[in-house]
Amino acid sequence: MVDMDDQGVGGLVTHSGSLRWNIRGFSRLVEDKYWSETFTVNGCKWRILIYPKGNKVHGHLSLYLEVAEPERLPVGWRIEAKVCLAIINQYVPSLSAIRVTPFHVFLAEEKDWGLKAFKSLDEVTDCSRGLLVNDTITVEAKVDIYKKNETHAWYKESLENLTGEEEELEMRLEELRSKRTKLISDWGALMSESEEVKSSYVAEQKKIIEVEEQMKKSEEGRARSDTTWARLKDLLS
Repeated sequence: MVDMDDQGVGGLVTHSGSLRWNIRGFSRLVEDKYWSETFTVNGCKWRILIYPKGNKVHGHLSLYLEVAEPERLPVGWRIEAKVCLAIINQYVPSLSAIRVTPFHVFLAEEKDWGLKAFKSLDEVTDCSRGLLVNDTITVEAKVDIYKKNETHAWYKESLENLTGEEEELEMRLEELRSKRTKLISDWGALMSESEEVKSSYVAEQKKIIEVEEQMKKSEEGRARSDTTWARLKDLLS
């Protein structure tokens, strides 16, 4: 079995169970969905549910763990559990596609957990990736059932952690707001200074143009004077 132990609610697990299911002839499956055989954990039957072509999602394989025969459970039943689902990489097990929920509540109206877009079909059917070998894929499910009436400790710890994270984020947000205000202020000053520089540049350019015009007129006047002087010299000679 691949290592699917990850992010559980420590110390509260009372029962565990798992099932590995080899699905042969994957490319020839024609039904929308298929179920595995059942396995029992603490008196409750479980089974894997797979949609080879996706559960109302295009281009993905959908995979779930569900409570089998829920009608046989007591009225108002409730199961708190950690669930791990995997498509096994048959070449390198450590590269298996694994999804985990550390805490899920199974109820009569919500008897399964899984993902519609568990894995891209392009990746599943790419034989070089090791998920489909000899037209066979292997899926695995593991469920850890928590002790009833004790998950409040996990909730409390999670709430405290979230509160701490929220306070830290609030402080960070205030820092970012302060930086944003300063940046806006600096930008305004920079834009104001930029406008002054621009106005000064335009004024200087205008002066340069005026001087150039005056020089041009002066040169034209000098040229006319030179021409007139040359004519006078011709008349006097």
